[in-house]
Amino acid sequence: MRLSKREMVLLIILGVVLIVVLGVNFLIVPMQQSLLDLRSLISQKQDELVSARADTETSSALLFSIDEEYARTKELQKPYENSLRQEEIDLWLNNMLAYHNLEVANMDLSDVGTATADFSGTDASAQEGQESLPIQDAADIVNGASPSAQPSAQPSAQPSAQESGDPYAQAAATATASESPSAQASLYQLNAIVNCTGSFDDIIAFANGLYESGRALRITSLSTQEAGEDGRMPAVVTIEFYGIPAVGGGAQAGTGETQE
Repeated sequence: MRLSKREMVLLIILGVVLIVVLGVNFLIVPMQQSLLDLRSLISQKQDELVSARADTETSSALLFSIDEEYARTKELQKPYENSLRQEEIDLWLNNMLAYHNLEVANMDLSDVGTATADFSGTDASAQEGQESLPIQDAADIVNGASPSAQPSAQPSAQPSAQESGDPYAQAAATATASESPSAQASLYQLNAIVNCTGSFDDIIAFANGLYESGRALRITSLSTQEAGEDGRMPAVVTIEFYGIPAVGGGAQAGTGETQE
């Protein structure tokens, strides 16, 4: 049976319609949906990239801030790295006294103990033209440490410290054992009472030299008596030396001596 020309045209039109419909449904629509999905994925990845860059910048700034604070802490630690051992304090003070032309009558050095670091009642930096005392800055570092971190900052191995008979090691072990989360941090302390004789200018120069030495110390009292005919007067100077746990664990707390 032969199809008429009109039927042929209708069949061709129907075929074209079927091809278009099938092409749109099974080719164009899936491609459009895939394109939309890709655009959505690209947008999501771009957001993640922006967020990652922001996190990276924040992390870099935080690491830089940590490095700065660590360097500042190490700098503040330097005055406390000097040894608190009696024999070394004795030698250093005798050299300082001889340098300032002071004659030593006697010198009394205490064992190394602990002193509570509490400067919450004063704020020297708040006063115009006056900076925070170095010892206050160092105490703030110790007191500002988290309670969980404080025990690890103290010297370890308490039994060996107790058995060693070393006064400094025993003081360190005592500080570790007595710490609690709510307690103030402790500074290691050694007291020195120096009886000497010299001129008034030499005594004042000696006192200034103590502070200019860079050691963590403070003069708690300085008393003098009437000068003799030679212009030299007896003086009694009471000094407190301080130490704190070493930053980074490279040295024993307050001693400046590297651990093996």
